[in-house]
Amino acid sequence: MEIRKVTISTLKNLGCQPEIDKETGNMYFKYQGEEFCVVVEAETTITFYDTWWGTLDLDDPLLDNLKEAINQTNMNAMPVTLYSISENENKLGVHSRYQLIFTKDTPNKEELFTAILNSFFEVHQEVKGRFSALNDIQDKKEEKERIRIKGFSNSER
Repeated sequence: MEIRKVTISTLKNLGCQPEIDKETGNMYFKYQGEEFCVVVEAETTITFYDTWWGTLDLDDPLLDNLKEAINQTNMNAMPVTLYSISENENKLGVHSRYQLIFTKDTPNKEELFTAILNSFFEVHQEVKGRFSALNDIQDKKEEKERIRIKGFSNSER
């Protein structure tokens, strides 16, 4: 349980007010307006989660573009971005997580946590940028695939 105390102390040093779920032991806190969760996985492993930071309706025609944007982002970035499906709400939810080895002897704890937490926002922007770029490519492709009706011509006689 020492790692839990060190994690709480480090978060408080960053100005966060972690709240502990009494049933799970998970820590919830806000950083730059975003709600995060930290889970102590083992005595030396913790995982940061940023859940439901993006959503898309399951019947949205751009759903495959979002999945592809997530896959492309995961090739080059940490934290890992993933998605889940809530059929009850008819939504695909976008989440990110970052797992690390963390001990009381880890140097520069506050700088490490700051870098990790900031990386979540960078990944948000990366996924959104790739999603937008894929949508632009799809729009251009659809423009090129206009239907041409036989017998009509733009040339003058």
